[in-house]
Amino acid sequence: MSRRIFHACLYATSFALPLLPPDWHGKLIALTGIAWIFCLRQYPMPANWYRQPLLLGSGALLLISVIGLTYSENPADGLAWIETLLPLVILPLIIATNRELVTRKVAFNSIVAFIAGVICLNLASLALISNDLWDARNLQSELILANNRIVKIHPAYLSLYISFAVLFIIHQFFPLQSSNRGRLGWVLFSLAILLGFLIWLNSRAGVICFLAGALLYNLIRYQGRMRIAGFILLALITGVVLAVPFSRERFVNAPLAVFSNDSHPESGNPDIYPIIARKQILECAVTPIQSVNALYGYGTADGKAVLMKSYEAHGYADLVSAAYDAHNEYVSTILRSGLMGLLAYLTLLFIPYRFGLRHQAPMVAVLVVLFATASLFECVLSAQKGASFFALLCPLLWSLTKLPPDNTI
Repeated sequence: MSRRIFHACLYATSFALPLLPPDWHGKLIALTGIAWIFCLRQYPMPANWYRQPLLLGSGALLLISVIGLTYSENPADGLAWIETLLPLVILPLIIATNRELVTRKVAFNSIVAFIAGVICLNLASLALISNDLWDARNLQSELILANNRIVKIHPAYLSLYISFAVLFIIHQFFPLQSSNRGRLGWVLFSLAILLGFLIWLNSRAGVICFLAGALLYNLIRYQGRMRIAGFILLALITGVVLAVPFSRERFVNAPLAVFSNDSHPESGNPDIYPIIARKQILECAVTPIQSVNALYGYGTADGKAVLMKSYEAHGYADLVSAAYDAHNEYVSTILRSGLMGLLAYLTLLFIPYRFGLRHQAPMVAVLVVLFATASLFECVLSAQKGASFFALLCPLLWSLTKLPPDNTI
C-alpha cells in the first residue's frame, strides 16, 4: 500500500508541475518525500546510495549556498533561497537512488504525467481566450494572460516544458506503426498542440532552447540519411518560425534594431526593450563580478541587491524600478556564490550530460542542453518551478535509462 501511495504522489507531482504555483508544488514534493520514507522498510536504500552522482552534484551546490549564508546580509532571504534549492537534493534522493521502488515503468509514467499536465494547461488556456484568433499578436498576448490566470508562469518556462515534451514524444514514439491508429492519433494530436503553442508563445528563449535541444538530439540519435533528414526538418521549423510576421519581428528585426543602435533605450516596444534591458544588466554585472568577491560571491541572498546598486550607479532607473534580476543563471550564480558556485552549477549540469552520452540516453543530455540554454536567458534556479523541473525530470530520465547490471547507480 505504501508503495502505491508513493507512486500516486510521484505521478501527481509530475502532472502538477506546470499547473500549480511553486508553493503548492513544493508541498506535493514534501508529501512525496514522506510517502517515500514509509516505503524504506520494504524497499531499503542500496548501500552506496550516497554515491549517486546527481545527489553529489546537487549537494555540492546546496552546500556552497549554505556557506554563503555565513556572510550574507539578508539571512532570511538566504534561507528562502535554500528552500528553493531543496528539490535539487530531495527529488534525486527519492527517485534515482532506488531502482526497485522507482522502476523504468514508474519513471516513464511520471514523465507522461508531466507531459499530460503541460497539454492540459495549454488546452485549458484556450477556454480563456476571447480576442480575435486571426490576430497573431493578440492571440499571443491572450495565451500568456490565459496561462497566468490558471497559474502564473513565465512564457520562457512554459516553452521549456513544451520543448522537453515534444522531444520526449519524438524519442519514445517515433517511428510509429501506421497500424496502431489510436497511438498515432494521440501522438500527432499532442505534437500539434505543443508545437502550436511553442510558436504562439513566441518566447525567444523557448524557441532557441528547442532548436538547441533538437539539434543535439539529432546529432546523438541519428546517423546518415536520418541525420540529414533531421537537419532538413530543423531548417524547415526555423524557416516557419522566421516566416511568421510577428515571430520574424521578434527574432530578426528587434535584435538587429538593438545591435545596430537604431532603437532608443527607453523604447516601449515589447520586442525590443527586453533585449536592451539584458544588455544593460550584463553591463552592470561586469563591475561586481570583477571585484575581490568574484571567488566566493556576495552572499546567498545578496546578488540581486549588489546588482541593484550597480543599476543605480549606471543611472538605469527603469531597471531599478522594475527590480530586475540578472536574467542569466550563470551571472546570478557568480554574484551569489562566486566562481566556486559557478563551478558547482556547471558540475551539476555536466554530470547528467556525461551520463547521457556515456549510456546512450540522448534525452538526459538534451534535458541538460535545454536547461543550460535557458540559463542564458533566465535565472532558472531562482524560481522554484525551474529548480523543480530539472530536479524532477533529470532523475526520472536517469531511472528510465538501461544500465549494466554492475552499474545500478
